[in-house]
Amino acid sequence: MDNGSNGEVSQRVRSAVVVGTGPHAAVAVAGVPLAVRAVMALHEAGFGDVALLAPGHPSWAAEPLARRGIPVRWIAGPAEMASLAS
Repeated sequence: MDNGSNGEVSQRVRSAVVVGTGPHAAVAVAGVPLAVRAVMALHEAGFGDVALLAPGHPSWAAEPLARRGIPVRWIAGPAEMASLAS
């Protein structure tokens, strides 16, 4: 990734998708699920549009993100992923 000298995300990279469908996405590390940690890290890095591919808005992700006020766009499945690419 091309970072600017001040450590902020390049203007060319503005969005990211975290895949939260794997068997370990909900595994908590220090009390926070791995997929949620990824969303938080991207948000902190300056990504303005972070999506989480996790069908059904699972509570293991929705609750910790809401508590922290971290905005996330929910993606239910691969069909929505394909529409993002076009």
